[in-house]
Amino acid sequence: TLYVTVDKDAVRRSGMKIVGDSIPDQMVISLKGQGRVSKSFTMMLELIAQTNFSRPLYMSTTVGASNYGNLFYHFMQEGIAWRITPFTFAVNQPLNTVCDTEKMYDNLMNKYHYGNLKQRGLYIDETTMRMCYTHRRWFANLITNLVKEGKLDKAKKALQKCTEEIPAYNVPHDVGSAALEIVNAYIACGQYDKALTILKQIEKRSKEYVSWYLSLSNAYFANSSRDCHQDIYALAMIQDIYNNLASADTKGKAEYMKKAQSLDSYLQSTYSAFTQKCDAAGVRLQ
Repeated sequence: TLYVTVDKDAVRRSGMKIVGDSIPDQMVISLKGQGRVSKSFTMMLELIAQTNFSRPLYMSTTVGASNYGNLFYHFMQEGIAWRITPFTFAVNQPLNTVCDTEKMYDNLMNKYHYGNLKQRGLYIDETTMRMCYTHRRWFANLITNLVKEGKLDKAKKALQKCTEEIPAYNVPHDVGSAALEIVNAYIACGQYDKALTILKQIEKRSKEYVSWYLSLSNAYFANSSRDCHQDIYALAMIQDIYNNLASADTKGKAEYMKKAQSLDSYLQSTYSAFTQKCDAAGVRLQ
């Protein structure tokens, strides 16, 4: 375990969000579980020690977790970068940290430029598409946190901005791009029609992929079984959302229940076909 004595005045001047209005005397950096300490990681530790928060230090959100060890416990998201802070957040995960919603809102809404993704008919290659999904995931993270904080007006504006700048006609909704988080945010904001539109898109897309995966030869299916299972799981989550809507005091409860029951029937038959395909392909389910 490493300790950095924190310059509290530098932290106050830095503009970072002060959690709970208190600053720790020490930044406690755990190396537990790390098999080695690389030169690049040592350099990061040196930067933290020497600057002592007199200047902002950030980690890109697109960098693999293996590059920053347990430093993620000190990350606070302000946009597409994590700010390194002296605080320790036990709830943090390598790709999911606490969020400074004020700074992140300002960055995503006012400061970032989105490269004209709204132009129809664009060809977006795989690498660029992954970055588009990354930006949508971070929009969803911001919106989810705004909803938790009860800031529904800002959440609605962020949802509109996300839809305008990263439109589904160029960047299709996908579970991996936090589509269901956006759906739940729309529901929390009372915008059911927009939520249902995305649900229909994901359901259609996932069913098409599942059908295709199950049509593959055993050899090809073995390499795609995890993706197939992910789409089946996505459909199960959609069913849960319909069930929640049906049990809530909302209009169209009967229609939501009908959709949930239809998905339940589909999932039972599809999962049976999936397990049989796994057996035939020699895939071991975990």
